[in-house]
Amino acid sequence: MHPVKMIDISGWQHPNNEPIDWHAVKRSGVQAAMVKATEGTNYTSAWLAADGNGARSAGLKIGYYHFAHPGTNGALEEAQYFLDAIAGHPRSIGGALDLEVTEGVPWPDLAVWSKTFLDEVHKTCVYTSLYSNGNFLSNMARAPWGHLLWYANPSQAPRFKVWAWQYSWTGEVPGVPAPCDLDQVWL
Repeated sequence: MHPVKMIDISGWQHPNNEPIDWHAVKRSGVQAAMVKATEGTNYTSAWLAADGNGARSAGLKIGYYHFAHPGTNGALEEAQYFLDAIAGHPRSIGGALDLEVTEGVPWPDLAVWSKTFLDEVHKTCVYTSLYSNGNFLSNMARAPWGHLLWYANPSQAPRFKVWAWQYSWTGEVPGVPAPCDLDQVWL
């Protein structure tokens, strides 16, 4: 495995409904992309198919992520919603759980919720990762529970083994109409 440049994309990278020029992204040196697919159980990105297929056609490794709402829905419910949305889409680097909010869920319960989500997604996706920061990781015992870790901390490189490290929230990439997150991923 060696480090490559990855971007993660959501609707924020489509201001005024502008598409991403995935071939320009590839020419800039980016080799992988994680695309936001879903959030909770009632949001699917309008750009899911266009971004996934566009990234794949440009030759990028592709995966999808789900923004968690653990205080609103059950883990299995959100996992199934995510899996239904990405069914049939290219996903060479799998699926990720984007865990940024607790919504009042106690840390031990949040750990169980997150592990349950990832275990369920892993039944369909070979690669599953937890996207989170140091605060969440330090409060959830044994995270990421045998799954890959996508570490979000642009201010400090990780001092432990990670699958991916998000090193910028404001990257400029040719072909992407708005600033995006930049990551280093080991593939």
